[in-house]
Amino acid sequence: MKSWEDTTDFLTQLARSSGKLLRGGEPDLKTSARMVLYDWQRGKIPYFSLPPDYEDRGSALDKARRPSQAVTVSITPHAHPSHPCCTCVLRGL
Repeated sequence: MKSWEDTTDFLTQLARSSGKLLRGGEPDLKTSARMVLYDWQRGKIPYFSLPPDYEDRGSALDKARRPSQAVTVSITPHAHPSHPCCTCVLRGL
């Protein structure tokens, strides 16, 4: 894949290129998201490119944070009703 517009487009292209389709030919986005996460965990993705609509959200946080404060990031499942968990991780939600 050379380019994509957003995470849904990326996962759709990945699903179609790898044959991960649901009934009716719809792309299986949940399986595609899992494939990306598994590949990332196993080191099969050597680098990444930021999405075209990326905004640096960290700069405001960095400015507000005191030097002595530590930031802990954890990935835990949540009950966001309209997004599969893997897609939320990819979107940074």
